[in-house]
Amino acid sequence: MEYLNFLYLLNYFTISLAFSFLDISVCQKSLLSTELLLMNGAQVNQTIPDLFNGTVLNRAIKLNDIAMVSLLLKRRASMDVKDENEMTPIDLAQECEDAYVLTTLRFKKMTDLLLQDGGNQQTEQQLSEMIKENLSAGVKSELAGQRRPPPVSEPEA
Repeated sequence: MEYLNFLYLLNYFTISLAFSFLDISVCQKSLLSTELLLMNGAQVNQTIPDLFNGTVLNRAIKLNDIAMVSLLLKRRASMDVKDENEMTPIDLAQECEDAYVLTTLRFKKMTDLLLQDGGNQQTEQQLSEMIKENLSAGVKSELAGQRRPPPVSEPEA
């Protein structure tokens, strides 16, 4: 319990900094620590200055991390937040090479629009299953030690 309080306080005090522990957790591709931070008060839609004021959803998209994108969508990451370049998460995903991330984001957007018009239970259930499958596969690979952050490139001399 002390560990959870410690993480909560650390995240609270870094809100005004150029990074957050949530962003670091997403960069490290740790679904488990990301979920822990979100459960303990981390703000899923907090803007990150080094992402042109995008959110951690933007970071997950840039990493082509479908499991992390799914977790953030499950935790209500906004699809409408634009960064300083006026790009939404779907715009950003179009620039990345992972079609599955883009398809998931578009399906989420379509589901949200259908829900505004009275809802479509089948579409909502399909999205829920898609997110569940992505998260399940991601957590299994994390527990097996197969989810690794991208390598840090060395600065050129």
